[in-house]
Amino acid sequence: MNDLDYNQIINGLQNGELKSPQRIGESLYIVLRITGTGITERYKLNDNGEPILKDGKPEVHKINRLESEFLSEDFLNACNGIPVLLDHPHTNDQLIDGENFKEHIVGTIVKAFVKGKEVWGIARILDPNVLSMILSKMKSTSPAVTSRNEIGDNDIVNEHFERIDHVALVSDGYWDDYSDKAIQIDSKKKIKGANMDKEKLISELSSILNELGIPDEIMDKINAKLDALAKTDEPVKTDVDEPPAE
Repeated sequence: MNDLDYNQIINGLQNGELKSPQRIGESLYIVLRITGTGITERYKLNDNGEPILKDGKPEVHKINRLESEFLSEDFLNACNGIPVLLDHPHTNDQLIDGENFKEHIVGTIVKAFVKGKEVWGIARILDPNVLSMILSKMKSTSPAVTSRNEIGDNDIVNEHFERIDHVALVSDGYWDDYSDKAIQIDSKKKIKGANMDKEKLISELSSILNELGIPDEIMDKINAKLDALAKTDEPVKTDVDEPPAE
């Protein structure tokens, strides 16, 4: 059990004095990226939301997520309390509505803060089983943002912030090439060796999870999922110094 109070834990996660995640009650508090800023490339989409192809390849355009707006206090305040989802909904233009939220919401952002030229947050994850999904496949984040767009120099689309609907845990995100891993999972141990066999790697992951103080009944469910993963042919990536994270 953690001897620190809630505010000390949240502040410790933000400034890096405490490892992510921390457990408070039955919830896990994890540091993750909400959004990057600056210029990134996005697919051009048709009216059905599908990538537009040219010579068999998706067409892209450049978007500038303006630092002046997305690193502002107004944006940080807008992020506090937004839901954290497992993937984006496939309905309602990928935004939350009265039906699709039931299948996706796993937590909320309790505090947003600026880190470099990005916005990060501390997520309260209500289902500890989500941790095993982060370790196995949900390694990134993706914000659902609505904005007013205008064409700037060199046909770059400048995004003017209007609203943030949620942030989703996803397998890969637009900002992955621009910064650190999107979901921060710390450990006293480090997973080494790209040649480590799968069973040994999963054993290491299980040991790391045990160190987090997760209740036995929840740990049993996580171990069952890890055991199932060990029996598949799907490889486990080891291109990380810490357990995988965006």
